Parts: sequence; structure tokens; C-alpha cells
Amino acid sequence: MFVEKENNLNHTDSQAEVACRQAMSDAGFAFGSPPAAFHWSQLIKPTGDKKAAKAAYEVLLNSEPYNKSALEGLAYLYQTLGMSAQAQQYRKKLRYAEVKALGLKEEYQNEAVEFLLAKTGEALQPDNMPTALITAYFDKYAHQYDSLLQGSLKYQGHELIREQVIDVYKATDRHLNVLDIGCGTGLVGEAIFEFSKVIHGMDLSERMLDFARERNVYDQLYAEDYLIAIKPMKEAYDLVTASDVLNYRGDLGETFYRVNDALEDGGEFIFTIELGNKAKDFVLRNTGRYQHSNEYIQKLAHQHNYTIIHDEDVELRKEKGNFIDAKLYRLKKS
Repeated sequence: MFVEKENNLNHTDSQAEVACRQAMSDAGFAFGSPPAAFHWSQLIKPTGDKKAAKAAYEVLLNSEPYNKSALEGLAYLYQTLGMSAQAQQYRKKLRYAEVKALGLKEEYQNEAVEFLLAKTGEALQPDNMPTALITAYFDKYAHQYDSLLQGSLKYQGHELIREQVIDVYKATDRHLNVLDIGCGTGLVGEAIFEFSKVIHGMDLSERMLDFARERNVYDQLYAEDYLIAIKPMKEAYDLVTASDVLNYRGDLGETFYRVNDALEDGGEFIFTIELGNKAKDFVLRNTGRYQHSNEYIQKLAHQHNYTIIHDEDVELRKEKGNFIDAKLYRLKKS
């Protein structure tokens, strides 16, 4: 969810895919070299037998029921034929193929599929991304997370948080008890270690936490949803941080409430958001992440007894070569 969109094409053709490519060629569609010759993009060609293409895709699906290229092809084909309901069925099957490939347990698959449909406007917008889906995505990318973020995505979140923590440290003139929610591989923890007395980290992905442990900066790590893990921690921290984390939730009401509960009087909450239009509190983007409006954050701050100490537009990370619209906030518990 945090990386550029992957290419869904298969890298090596199976025998069934080779047969599909030949059938598409016979139908007047396929061109180019493998492995992409049976992909839905070939249907853009104005000539060709669409019924034969449909049959070729269906034969492929009989052999490989979750072949992404065949599911995409049939969804696109039915859409071009004006058969939207049938197209939607194959788009839904494609989403099931995606969640199965991620290894989600069956009891979590329906919710994950509805979320994936929602991010492209094909289902109602949920308030949050399913935790099982977040876990699966980050488990999958944990081994390359840092190189992706700090490479092509030019991620700056940990440095932005560090700048604010330095100000908190100077103002309090003491080392801080810190909770880093959505800590991931520990980039924030490492960036603020020298200003901390104790650092606890929370993340859904155990594989991400494996890398955080290697940094040797956290006193304790919790592999759990932060909204659950944080409940018993009453007035335990001087500071809570959340870098590039809150965009996986739409409704931030409980987050603001729980963080306030976990902070000592005068404690601070430093976090980033992807910035959205003021017309809506939050919007799910086709990336699978939420944008929040500045007005929504101000409203939540007022409702949950925070004072906004600092806010600024920031260059958090890039998406498709450009920095996303993002904002950093520093809130103080009143």
C-alpha cells in the first residue's frame, strides 16, 4: 500500500497462459512478446473476435481460477460489451485473488475484498482499512520497506518527527518517555533515540517489528493494533508519535481519544497525515490510504482537549515521482 502500484502481469507464462496467448493471437488480438500477450490491454486493439477472446480467458481460468490477467481481461471485456454486472463480478473475483495471494485467512477475506473494491469506488467507503489487510501488506514488504521508502519514495517522516522532538526535548529539558505507534521497522525510534528515556513501539506486522528489534532502540515492542494495546496505558508517556500511520484509518476519533488517555498532562502528540479537501473529514484514495482535512484534525483536537502547538505542510514522501500533499502536527494535551 505504501509502494508504487505493482505490475500485475505474470513474469513467467504457464502452459495455460501460453495456450491463451495463442488463442488471443488466433482471435486477432495478441501482439508483442511474452509474458504479456494475453493481457487485457490487448483488447484495446479495435479489430478482433471478442467472443473468441472471452473463450480464451475462460479456458485459462478453468486451469488457473485466480489468474489475475484472465480476471482483468474478462472484467475489461465485459465492460467494453456494456455488460457492467458481469464485469463487476470479475473485478470482485480479481480482488479475491489479491487477498488470497496475500495469504489472508478466509474469515478476513470478505472485509478485505470490500475494502479493495471501495478504494476504486466500487463499494461503500469504510471508516478504516481492515487490520488483517494492513498486516498482510506490511508483512509482505517488510524486507524491502526501508529501501523503498528511502529510495524512490524519498520518505522524510522520521526526520520531520525528529525536528519536532528536539523542540519538545529542549522545552522539557529532560529525556522523554515515548510511544511510537505504527513504528514499522523503527525509523522514527532510531531518529529520536538520543532524546528518549524509554521508547515503546507498536505495529501490526511482526515482520516489520523484527527489523525494528535489530535497531536496538526500543525498550518494548507490541505486535498489536495500537488502539487495543494502548488502552491500559494511562498517563504513561510524555510523547506519542505516528509517522505516516494515520492514513490507514479514516475515522481518527478513537485514536485521538486513546492517545490523550495515554499522555501525561502536558504530553504531546506528533503525527503526519495525507492532506485532503476540506469538504470532507476523510476520503479513501485509490492507493488504499486515507486523506484527512485540516479542518477535521482541528475539530478532533478541540473535541479531545488538545492545543495545536505547530502544524505545517511537509514533503512526507513521493508518489509517482511527486511529493504527496501532507501535513505534520504537534498537539499538546491541555
